[in-house]
Amino acid sequence: MSDSVIQDVICGIGFPVGGNPTQFLMERSFAAAGLDTRFMTFEVVPEKMADALGGMKALNFKGGALLTPHASPGQAFMDRLSEVSQISQASNCLVREDDQWVGHNTLGDGFLDAVSVIEDWEPCNVAILGLGSVGRSIAASLAGKKVGELILLDNDADRGQGFATRLGEHFQRNFEFQYWATDWSVPDNVDLLVQATTIGWCDPHARLPLNMKTLRSETHVMDVNYNPPETWFIREALSRGAFVTSGIELLVYQSAHAFKKWTGIDADLHLIRESAEEYLEI
Repeated sequence: MSDSVIQDVICGIGFPVGGNPTQFLMERSFAAAGLDTRFMTFEVVPEKMADALGGMKALNFKGGALLTPHASPGQAFMDRLSEVSQISQASNCLVREDDQWVGHNTLGDGFLDAVSVIEDWEPCNVAILGLGSVGRSIAASLAGKKVGELILLDNDADRGQGFATRLGEHFQRNFEFQYWATDWSVPDNVDLLVQATTIGWCDPHARLPLNMKTLRSETHVMDVNYNPPETWFIREALSRGAFVTSGIELLVYQSAHAFKKWTGIDADLHLIRESAEEYLEI
């Protein structure tokens, strides 16, 4: 029984939401931390997103998670945005602070934690495949770490070049954008290759337009997709001896950052990872 009249409520909105483990991970984390907090998930079509966010405010929810495809358009209804949210034009984590709603982005910090094996970013050259909300979030966080060369690839030239320009203006340096539509050869100097598209989501055989024969075994690779945890890209990278980080690591760490923003306390990483693996039946 709750000691307070009303429980704190956090909700996730997306479309579709089937297969998203956020509620499962958060409900377990709240319970383990002894918090009287609930997480609720709602499927909201894009045309109704403004109504949904207005309802969250009116019902005095403590926070929310903007799931696909709401991370970018949802920003229009925020009172304030974090730096990474502003640069990436994506907020996946909403926090109520007094009477204001603040848009945060936990994907970038989650990514940096997931690849913490890389200790010195300045000499590290990175290529990011795909500039949707996840790819832009990762790029913004890497730029803040003063990463070495940063190559940005996307099949939407306007979106890609526009983001590269905006990123460059913010950090006062140039970032290379390459239009990506056919098999791309990985340059020899790339130390980290990030697959940030949805190619491979729920399809372990979906092939990327990528010449994997050019991938060096010394290159660290990451696929942001966690379902399935072993995509075509991951299998190909492993077969070439590359060091691989699964999308599950990004899921775990970005969830932990969201938990901290909503509750003010550190999450149990072991519990989140164990819960994610149970949910995904790994």
